Amino acid sequence: MRVAAILVVIAALFLPPFFQAQPVPERLLLVVHDPTGASVADAYVQVQHWLPATTSAKAKLLQDGTGTTDGNGEGSFALPSGHYEVFVSSPYFLPAAAHVFVRRGAENRCVIMLPVGSGSGPTVEPIR
Repeated sequence: MRVAAILVVIAALFLPPFFQAQPVPERLLLVVHDPTGASVADAYVQVQHWLPATTSAKAKLLQDGTGTTDGNGEGSFALPSGHYEVFVSSPYFLPAAAHVFVRRGAENRCVIMLPVGSGSGPTVEPIR
């Protein structure tokens, strides 16, 4: 009887952490607009999650994902806390990028302004 009571106490102390729910991902709200403040719908968004560089190791890409903004120029991503690079592009606009740190328990909002221009990409000229 005494051994059973001890086992119940040990189980009560050590098992609860194994039954806890997985951490809920944070949300990153992305808002994309043009220089006049108008929303940019259907903008292409790429989000890359990076493990920062240390003195002994380079930065490492952990995961990436893509999406598009809605009619209000907004996009929402469920992400764990950490460092992210956000890249946004849309026809008739120059692409833009931002570095974002998603914090646990904070409002994670990133506002990106796309400059008007031709988003046709780099120009390649022949070598002479």
